[in-house]
Amino acid sequence: MRLHNFFFILLFLVSSLTAQDKELEAAEELFYSFTEAYFERDLTKMKSFCLFNEDMEILDDQPAYTKAKLVELKKTLRATPVKWHTVGEVIKINNAPIRVNEIMVNDRKKIGTIRMLEMVYPLILRKSRASNTWKIDPTFMIQSVKKHLKTEMKRNARDFRIVFDGKTFHLNEGEKIIVEDLKGVSHRVTLYRNEIQHYKDGRVKFHYHKDMEVFPNKMKGGFVYTLTSELGPELHLLIYDKGADLQQVAEKYINVWIENYEVNDAQFEKKQLKEARQEINGEMVDGKVLYVRQGGKVLYNQFYFFESETGTVVGVFAKCKAVDTGLLNKYLKIACEDLKPLARGTKR
Repeated sequence: MRLHNFFFILLFLVSSLTAQDKELEAAEELFYSFTEAYFERDLTKMKSFCLFNEDMEILDDQPAYTKAKLVELKKTLRATPVKWHTVGEVIKINNAPIRVNEIMVNDRKKIGTIRMLEMVYPLILRKSRASNTWKIDPTFMIQSVKKHLKTEMKRNARDFRIVFDGKTFHLNEGEKIIVEDLKGVSHRVTLYRNEIQHYKDGRVKFHYHKDMEVFPNKMKGGFVYTLTSELGPELHLLIYDKGADLQQVAEKYINVWIENYEVNDAQFEKKQLKEARQEINGEMVDGKVLYVRQGGKVLYNQFYFFESETGTVVGVFAKCKAVDTGLLNKYLKIACEDLKPLARGTKR
């Protein structure tokens, strides 16, 4: 009887291992097939391996390989093993280190990469509950390709120009050129943007770091200037209409953010709001700091409100992932050096 049970258990283990091997083979074949379609720039074939993603077309928006290069790539691909990532490993997505957790990798999800310069993107594989087969989720790959294309576009924009002795040169930041003056003497010229940029309109003036872009928008009871960076940190500068009450607008704005986080199942520290101080226009301003955990990330939020010399209420909101607080504080310091509302219509 015991011998019979032993053989039954052994048979079960062998069959389980065989099933796991077949499942892994299916996942690897899907990875290879999708990557071959990507090398071929065959969007229809790529889509057949993937879950629906409205941005799939961007994977087709890249230069095609020659026939000889394509043959070489496919041969190298099939000879290169897929690296399946496990919980606890750190992988790079958009050049940002991300630690793999149980939500990202489990019985129905895999993340794989392959050591090829032409395919540096992590691929997510998800197992369908309906068909019990693997499908590609190209989210990470699409995000990475988008960032790469945006960087390339920016590099080729040539959105600066200098005029030297009447001759115009279109340049990218940091690009070097050699020009000759009217006497035939050569000069090496390099164009750089100032680290600190200056913004001024009819409502407000402030400084901001060159990594950031400014987006002004009307809000209820005032105007908001949103400063974003591809590196992650974000600033909101709030200019309230005349007559706004400092304490009321501060409490309302902070509570709105807390409620938004609550709706999205964020986790808070025992004491939600902690005291903070920030130098603004040469004076220390009291504020609040809020840490929340959401989607596996710790988010850092700062709130400051003060009344300007003109009587206008001004708010400053800064947020980022906790790992980027050093960079955020750098951006925040620059924005707060000279943040002043102006009389309406004052543009000069």
